[in-house]
Amino acid sequence: MCYNGTSISPYSFLQGGILLKKFAIFLSCAILVSTISGCTLSETKTKSNETSTISSEKNYPVYFFPVPKDFKAYYHSKELEVPLSETKSTKTILPIKIQKNQEDIKLKAVLPLLNETTIDAQQNIKSNIEKGTLAQFYTEKVEQFFDAGANRDFSKISNYSDNFYQETQDEISNSTLWGEDMYNMTLKKIKAYDYPFRLSLNDGVISFVLAGYVDYEYTANYLDKPLQNNNYDINFKFVYDSKNKTWLVDQFSTVNTGLQELPKSENEDDLVIKTF
Repeated sequence: MCYNGTSISPYSFLQGGILLKKFAIFLSCAILVSTISGCTLSETKTKSNETSTISSEKNYPVYFFPVPKDFKAYYHSKELEVPLSETKSTKTILPIKIQKNQEDIKLKAVLPLLNETTIDAQQNIKSNIEKGTLAQFYTEKVEQFFDAGANRDFSKISNYSDNFYQETQDEISNSTLWGEDMYNMTLKKIKAYDYPFRLSLNDGVISFVLAGYVDYEYTANYLDKPLQNNNYDINFKFVYDSKNKTWLVDQFSTVNTGLQELPKSENEDDLVIKTF
């Protein structure tokens, strides 16, 4: 075979064709291997990123604020095995689904007076108080206070905190209230609101205020006849003692206490009244 006057052996041409075919096959295989390797590497990186993301989400802690020891955490109706404390915030790792729906976590307990009590993520408190319970509790505490003052005997008052003792020991020991002698006072009416004011959670302690008014008669030797005094407001703050599962009276206050939400005393429809 000749090409431009040059003689080419048929064997050499055939041999050259075979080499080109081998090179083409080798090139195709190289490209295929490269493609497969690239895909495998890409998939490996993707899976690695997904694993990293999941691992990161699982390590994100859920925080819980301090609550009395009676409380347990629930996600919907299922109790969660999480550590809770009365004195400090706690944290724990929960499944991703719960982490992403923390607003559905509730802290629940059954407490004296309040009964079934629920605290949400914003520390709002809901309770299931039986009608008449708080009014009766308030009335009993007012009677105890006046009895203690008339007899100068602090032991007449049950379940009180150190703070309450420090604040009111002078009134009780001196038998004075509103600048008058308590032993000359005779209760005529106690008017109680049957719901809590300022029900709140602060640093792991639940508290509320019970409020109302008293009518009393004041007698003294220098008076021709007893004086009638009506609608004197008396408010008690209570704190929950989880150790003894009881409510302690923690603070006593009267006129000008800043309890702005206290309704007007003239509206007695909202009051539970005990007459003596």
